[in-house]
This record gives sequence, C-alpha cells and structure tokens, in this order.
Amino acid sequence: MMPVMARAKKSASPTSARRVADGWSAVASLAVAPQGRLVAGENGGFGVACWDASGAIAWQVDLAKAGRSSRYEYEAYVKVCGDEVVALEHYGALHVLDSKTGKHKRKPSVPKGLRDFAFTPDGKTIVCRIDTETDVLEWPSMKKVVHFAEYCNQDCIAISPDMKWLVVAGHEIHVFDLAKKKHVKTWEPAESPWAMCFTASGGHLVTGDDKNMLRLYDAENGFGEVKAVGKNRSPTLTAVAASPDGKWIATANDLGTVVVHEAGTLAVAKELKGHDPTQPDTGSRSIPALAFVDDTTLVVGAAPKKQPAGLTLHTL
Repeated sequence: MMPVMARAKKSASPTSARRVADGWSAVASLAVAPQGRLVAGENGGFGVACWDASGAIAWQVDLAKAGRSSRYEYEAYVKVCGDEVVALEHYGALHVLDSKTGKHKRKPSVPKGLRDFAFTPDGKTIVCRIDTETDVLEWPSMKKVVHFAEYCNQDCIAISPDMKWLVVAGHEIHVFDLAKKKHVKTWEPAESPWAMCFTASGGHLVTGDDKNMLRLYDAENGFGEVKAVGKNRSPTLTAVAASPDGKWIATANDLGTVVVHEAGTLAVAKELKGHDPTQPDTGSRSIPALAFVDDTTLVVGAAPKKQPAGLTLHTL
C-alpha cells in the first residue's frame, strides 16, 4: 500500500507541565495509575517514581542498586495493575509496589530472560517477553497458561482491549488468539516495528517503524494493512499511543518530536517539538514511552531539551 502524506495543522513546543525525576538520566517507561497518578521507570538505573494528580512526587524508590560503569544496561519497566505498580529490573527481578505509597509488597518468581511484560485489561493475565519467545501466565499466581515460540527480538507487546488478540513484534509481527491460546498469523512488514498499540475500539493495530512510517492494520479482517503515513525514511518512530476516546493516535520519534494524528484519517493534527531523546551512555536517542491520561492529556516519556529528566504533559 502506498504511503499517504499529511501536513501538520499546528506546531508547538513542549508545554510547561512537567514531572521531574530527581537524579535520573532519562525515562525508560511510564504508566497511568488511578486518581490521575503517573508512574515512570528510569533509564540508566532501576528507579521508579510516582507523581500525584497535582504533579508533586508521591514517592520515589530504587528497585536495586545499579552500577556506574555503563548505565545503558540498567532500565526499569513499569506497568499498573489495579492498585499496584509492577516494575521490572530489565532482564532481572519483578517487583510489586503499592501504587499509593511505593511500599514493596512482593517479588514474584519470573522466567529467566524476562525483557518486558504487559497485562491484559482485566489484570488476570501477564504476558512476558522471554528472550526471543513469549509466555502467557496467570496473574498473580504466575502459573503458565501457554508458551509461544515464534521468534521475536524486540520488546513490542500489544493486547487488544477485548483481550482477544496478543501481538508481539521483531522484524516480523506475530498475532496470537489469547482466548484460543494459539498462533494465528505472522507477516514481515516493509520495516521493523519499534512500537505498537491497539486503538481504543480494538479494531486496528497501530505500529511505528524505523523509517518514520505509521501503519494501521485491520484487526477485524485478518490484520491487513489499511493505511500508512510518513516519509519512508528516518527518523525512527519509537513510541505510539491511542487516546481513550478513539480520536487521536500519537507517535514519538528519535529526534524529539511528538506528532498527534487524527485516528480516522491519520492526518497530522499537531506537532510537539523540543523533547530530549538522549539516552544515557549510549549515544543513541529515543523517546521510549507515550500515554494518554485522558482524552485530552498526552504524557511524553522525556523532558524538554536542556532540562532535568522526567515527563512532559501536553493538553491537546
């Protein structure tokens, strides 16, 4: 399918709404918790921070001590499940924290080689990316439900809102039927996806790739590609997110720009420039996470350039 070109209607710099993570080099992940709280995991260490709805730090903890010789080896990935924050030392231990206080509650046993994870919307199932394969387990018992051996060398995970579909990606995209516990489709897109999500309705899978292409696949009709926008060249799209009302799809690239698209047409509605995509000690650049707090508030997992590490909030 030929790419569709779109022109931005508006352009802006990051807003003044910020959340600063004291002592961090960069943000690796973010999640939205109940009562408007925001949670982030550190890149360059194993820190986890939580801000309340007013923007004040509610708590900040370190999952483990990180060395200093090469900070790129240390990242904390966070997800929210009910009233708990579940945080991963990348390729290490999984920690369950109280989302209100940050108090450590337990450390579940996890498969060796855990690189990322995600929860189904009902919070009863955890999907674990294990090296190049994928495990589906019951939560919180960690009893294995099914193992998928299809090769995947990226951390991308997307679960549809109705919990029917699980999608993981590396150079190929693999689709699994969660209810039937089986693999249903694999294809190799034109470029490798670096980020994925489902739209709010679950009708479409959204991917962002390393050639600045945003692609839309029809989940209700065999995951065929229905639309693609971009320039088919750099920069890389490193994060995607869909708004709860189904109106917006946001992307972030490794130059520090966040683009907000109209979900129906993928036309560019707004460009938000000036975020710092720098990653510690590697020379690489990435904005690793985006999330919608609500229909009109977008959180970016990066600070404005030349500012302390943290999150940036935009009102659309």
